[in-house]
Amino acid sequence: MKGAIQRLETIDDFATLLERAKLGMDAHDMADALWLAQFIQPIAQTDDTDQRASEEDNSTPTVIERVVDTTQDTAIPIASPAPANQSSGSTSGDAPPEGIPIQIPAAPALRSRRDLAKALRPLMRKLPSRIAQVFDAEATTEQIAEQGLWSAVMVPAPERWFDLEIVIEQSRSTPIWQDTLAELKLLAEQQGAFRRVGTWQVQFQDSHPSLHPKWRYTDSYRRSCHHKTLIDPAGRRLIWLVTDCTSALWRQPEIYRWLGDWGKHSPVAIVQLLPGRLWQRTALGDGVPVQLSAFAPGVPNQQLKATEVLPFSEVASHELLQQLPLQKFQQVPIATVPVVSLEAYPLQQWAKVIAGNGDEYTPGFVFNQGTLQSRQRRKQTAVNQPSLSHKERVQRFCKVASPLAVKLAGLMAAAPVSPPIIQLIQQTLLPESQQVHVAEVYMSGLLKSLTSTGANLPPHQIQYDFLSNEVRDCLTDITPITKTEAVLDAVSRYISERLGLQAKTYEALLLLNLEGRPTAEQVVVPFAQIAKRALRRLGGDYAVLAAHIDSPDRPRPTPNPAAPRSPFPPLQTFEFEYPLISFEAVAEAETSLDDEFDLDLRTFEYQTISVDEAGQIIEQIRGTAPYFTELLTAQTPSTSKRAKVFVSYSHQDEVLRDELAKHLALLERQGVLEIWHDRLIEPGEEEVSQISDYLNQADLILLLVSADFIASSYAYSVEMHQALERHEAGEANVIPIILRSVDWLGTPFGKLQALPRDGKPVITWEDRDEAFMNIVRGIRRAAERVQRAQEAIDFEVPLDMVAIPNGTFLMGSPEDEIGHSSSESPQHEVTVPAFFMGKYPVTQAQWRAVAELDAVEQELDLDPARYKGDDHPVERVSWHDAMEFCARLSRLTRRDYRLPTEAEWEYACRAETATPFAFGETLTGELANYATSRTFAAEPKALETKAQQRRGTTPVGTFPPNAFGLYDMHGHVWEWCMDHWHKNYEGNPPTNGSAWLFSDEGEERDLARVLRGGSWYHAPRLCRSACRNYYNPDERHSYNGFRVVCSAASGSS
Repeated sequence: MKGAIQRLETIDDFATLLERAKLGMDAHDMADALWLAQFIQPIAQTDDTDQRASEEDNSTPTVIERVVDTTQDTAIPIASPAPANQSSGSTSGDAPPEGIPIQIPAAPALRSRRDLAKALRPLMRKLPSRIAQVFDAEATTEQIAEQGLWSAVMVPAPERWFDLEIVIEQSRSTPIWQDTLAELKLLAEQQGAFRRVGTWQVQFQDSHPSLHPKWRYTDSYRRSCHHKTLIDPAGRRLIWLVTDCTSALWRQPEIYRWLGDWGKHSPVAIVQLLPGRLWQRTALGDGVPVQLSAFAPGVPNQQLKATEVLPFSEVASHELLQQLPLQKFQQVPIATVPVVSLEAYPLQQWAKVIAGNGDEYTPGFVFNQGTLQSRQRRKQTAVNQPSLSHKERVQRFCKVASPLAVKLAGLMAAAPVSPPIIQLIQQTLLPESQQVHVAEVYMSGLLKSLTSTGANLPPHQIQYDFLSNEVRDCLTDITPITKTEAVLDAVSRYISERLGLQAKTYEALLLLNLEGRPTAEQVVVPFAQIAKRALRRLGGDYAVLAAHIDSPDRPRPTPNPAAPRSPFPPLQTFEFEYPLISFEAVAEAETSLDDEFDLDLRTFEYQTISVDEAGQIIEQIRGTAPYFTELLTAQTPSTSKRAKVFVSYSHQDEVLRDELAKHLALLERQGVLEIWHDRLIEPGEEEVSQISDYLNQADLILLLVSADFIASSYAYSVEMHQALERHEAGEANVIPIILRSVDWLGTPFGKLQALPRDGKPVITWEDRDEAFMNIVRGIRRAAERVQRAQEAIDFEVPLDMVAIPNGTFLMGSPEDEIGHSSSESPQHEVTVPAFFMGKYPVTQAQWRAVAELDAVEQELDLDPARYKGDDHPVERVSWHDAMEFCARLSRLTRRDYRLPTEAEWEYACRAETATPFAFGETLTGELANYATSRTFAAEPKALETKAQQRRGTTPVGTFPPNAFGLYDMHGHVWEWCMDHWHKNYEGNPPTNGSAWLFSDEGEERDLARVLRGGSWYHAPRLCRSACRNYYNPDERHSYNGFRVVCSAASGSS
């Protein structure tokens, strides 16, 4: 080593040196290196070296500083694609392609990161540490006051429940998700729910998966580990396998066995980077879709309860359930794994399941031998199928991909394929697109990589191109000319600005003379080749322009660094209305509402269907809808109760147990404790089951320790181990009570704080009553902690509000519609401004959260519903009750919440349909909750007897939404509207979407109000989009509820 030999004083210095050498070594690697270093002999130095070393020793010592750069440079090169005749394998080593640093303002890859962080809150519980201790000031003060003993009382320090290991699959698709993965790691580290966050990478090597510590994209030093390295015997480790499940790794059985091994000891989840609608096209399509739940916190996957998936859930469609082979589900599972997408709600549901909320479910898949055989058959079938032509690939992509992915691919066809260009297109021309749409294009089979497989490059330097010019041409043909021009202009402007070429349009850029400017030529020429082909494909004047660019006689202006003076006065802008009514207005509504309320709108994906008169599905529709979420803070009711105490002891110590019971009698009379031991088992009851039941219910578990207790095979081996499992899971508090002298510090409970003071055996105290008094005080403190934990706690209830686009529709129904009533005539045209509407009817949890707030005009019943359930709609509420709810919610959020007008409700229900129902010509029991014994058109009766019918409400979201993403608009509960009841639409009903009210304000309070939508109790004809009903505003029924809306213009009414 030439130059000075730097003295390393600390481990931090050593880590800094390794970091500067870019070796990427983790703690295990550093430990191995230090161990090996002791066997390395020093190299003899020459006199010259010794002299220099001596000089440096006398000079000022070198200070090593560790610099952590939190503001990384976002300059990203737009690289030229490789020549067409260059093979992909010819790229040299790891050398990055040449390019010009183009500053692309990066958008967050993880949208709504704050909501994702909140979704992990159920995992933020703390448990007593096995190692660390903290000073207990309260207990120390009591000890000094009562006993005069001046010694510190130490208790186990609280620590986070879980470690998190993020295992990232390294594959050819990883560069697509690079930013998403980095932000996910940062989110997990900063959220605060985990003791420690570690990263690993798994990749497919030599036909087998291999596991490596510390994920990073480029890695010249890798140490392979056995997959069981991640197993924590204590079960306090979560494992996330982050993947899109599309690589060759998932065609091998080993990865499923890994998941099974991990799941025997820890909670494991697949974090699927693709949305639920694409899961069936990945390796997940070969698994058996299930819903998973848990009735205890932190249980490993092997102990999760798997139930059959419901129709229209996130992971399966109705057709999939019809095709699901039952025998495949009944086979012994190799792995049962929850699968979550990177969205707040699925992540929160999974976290609640891990927290042991038995009534919560998360989607997952079961993999067994049958699923693996199915995948092999699919693989063989794919091999035997003839390959598609490039045109057929484009046609297939347009059929199966999302509309946004197809649009993005069409725009990409007019420019070089590189991450910076794609990012530019997304931010300037397709801002509603997300990373998943980029992934759809990359994984479509329409692209090829120009970078060698072995090259370790940052993701923005991985070069791609379309398979052929034919693919570009096909995509250009399906893209509007104005959009192709917009791409050419956007890319041209960006390149021009960064290179200082002063070309404002693509025509100007393509006509420039770049001789003598090799850097600019390297970037512009490849773009020009693609642009000219796109122009020729567009034909007409565009083809003429392309020929003119190629002409050797064309003028070649030289770029002028000075900005030209414009002969025109400064341009001004004006606003105008464009009479276009279409579903694309959703984007406009999103923008305007976002500006109005300063909201971070998100989008959710949904699937709806259309049926014919016989109830047969004729079309499946996938869509996305923008929305925002209000988080309503509610409280669980205060339920302070006795702490349940389980006494584990040896029968040889029964006399001491009875003496302890006498001292605890006062706490029992005061309602602090409820004590149980095995002598309370009634004759004829099963002893083992009774002991197990009471042990699992106990808040405090007292271990009466003696030599007989430790020698007892049942007390020590069964009861004690079960008690410690509940203690480590945070479900109970184990307190060792030392009755007689024994070596108890070497036992599994030896690290726990024991009673009496200092673990001094009871029988060794001079005054045995004083020993028991010390025990009673400790038990009282523990019981009070239990009661405090049972007191009212805050939790958040989400209220999702979906953006409804503005539009015009025909209100009412035609006279020939089945079930038509005169109250629905005459039909008339209504124009409705954009607004937000509740995704579901108001639920009982949402109702309680708002009903607990201070009254505005009247009091509200906290629990009025007949059919109980937090996720069931609230019912038995009057119109006045609903108005009070809106008033309190508006005061809480400072937004204008109200009931929908009748026009808004019907417009939102129809969702741009003109049929009797948003789903088409009829209604079936799979589409809504209504009286299914009654039919509407030619559909069969869904249920034959009243005993089989749904008698009451069901959880919201059980049935599919309409095309606006709104659930339960047909049936379930009638929904109150603002309007007064009018017997028909004759007269002068509003045509602007406002409420139709009588003008006499003094009498209007008691006039009947409109309800819409039908209910679980009523026939399908009353659930039609146009059907109208009314009740007096003070009536309450078990089939009447409501949902809220929020105006686009703040403060409007």
